[in-house]
Amino acid sequence: MTKIENRLSLVVPVYNRAALIDRLLTSMSSHTVLPAHIVLVDNNSTDDSVKVLHHHAKLLPTKVTVANCRKRGAAAARNAGLALVDTPWVMFFDSDDEIGPRHFENISTALSIHPDIDIFGWDCPSDRGLCRFFDRDAQRRCLFNGGMATQRWSARTELVRQAGEWNEDVFYWNDIELGCRMLSLTSKVKHIGTADVYLHYEQESITAAGSKNPSASDTSLMSIEATLTKIIGVEKAKFWIALKRAVEYANLRRSKSNRKSFKELDNLLNNCMMQFDTYKKTLLTIAYQSTLHGIRGAWMLSYFVK
Repeated sequence: MTKIENRLSLVVPVYNRAALIDRLLTSMSSHTVLPAHIVLVDNNSTDDSVKVLHHHAKLLPTKVTVANCRKRGAAAARNAGLALVDTPWVMFFDSDDEIGPRHFENISTALSIHPDIDIFGWDCPSDRGLCRFFDRDAQRRCLFNGGMATQRWSARTELVRQAGEWNEDVFYWNDIELGCRMLSLTSKVKHIGTADVYLHYEQESITAAGSKNPSASDTSLMSIEATLTKIIGVEKAKFWIALKRAVEYANLRRSKSNRKSFKELDNLLNNCMMQFDTYKKTLLTIAYQSTLHGIRGAWMLSYFVK
């Protein structure tokens, strides 16, 4: 018999994912534990997504709410779902990924063993390898390694609300941006191992589209810089963001699908470096060139600026 975790809610935004959300919700029939509340938020789908959502709402042995968010965007849909959450803990998931039968059970166990923690996180197997969560140096690893990506954590509902919820003006890296704000409010973070989930990277997703455009991350990075400035100071925050940009520009230059020429990406890097002294410019150049040649770990140069 499936047990219900009364402390936890799950929010899933959905946009034209009829087949994929059917896969996700069908799999939940075999779960050992389910959240007390599952909030499925349709974001103006034009396929059969809404029909699929209502079908599973009748079948799942827990409270399921099918909501609608007229404002386009995953962040807006997640906020619409968050507004309906009535449990002390919440997690978010994407409709095109998979949740294994023991994932919620693992979270439930963690909630009982560690009552003082504010954010639990886990590593996620994916099409691209293991996507890791970090409870040490979490703020840095959130920015450079995506540690607070949407599917990798569950947090106290009040903490998400206190942080300002999802930024609906951010369409790329909005999970990293929210994660930065959440981590600025608490250090009570716990890694609980590898999750029973599997992440897929869909070409038509917002993230995939943004990964081809160097300006897609501008809004997110400006917000992150403002948050980091309050925590680590102006100069270090500026350098961290510039380092993130240098790595991103190099990755775009290596990608065959980017929308900018090599010269334009080099110019973006030069503009980014203008504000720094020779030492920091050298570090950014090393980060850019090493990433360009397939060498990983350029983010560690952030430790060279105190």
